[in-house]
Amino acid sequence: MELTNDFSIIDKVHGEFIINRDKVAALQYHARDAALAGSPSAKKLYKKAAEELCSMVMAIRDILNFQQHPYMVSYSGGLYKIGDLILPHFFAGIEALGGKPVTPKFEPLYGAVLLAFEHFYPEGLKGLLKRLEEM
Repeated sequence: MELTNDFSIIDKVHGEFIINRDKVAALQYHARDAALAGSPSAKKLYKKAAEELCSMVMAIRDILNFQQHPYMVSYSGGLYKIGDLILPHFFAGIEALGGKPVTPKFEPLYGAVLLAFEHFYPEGLKGLLKRLEEM
């Protein structure tokens, strides 16, 4: 990252990263590489990330007042593709909150399409769901 001292990260983040989500997301690959090389600090980052994600699930659960137990929790995004560095921590946290982790059936794009059908063409939703199940 061509940092000249510890404080250079501030200028780097504000100048290059804050305006580019992809660049920010790509930073986690450095953490992944360090964790896979055995860095305890990098491994701890993934555990902390899972805890933060579980905190968001807990907040949503409480706001929506879920009564069903266990309630289903799925996930998507690049961070989850790291696999064993984060998923076991995330799954354990979800289960501790009374949830049940569920592997996504489809990519996020499918969810957007389903929401669009539900909103703009509700009579076609059932047929679309059937076709998706057949895939």
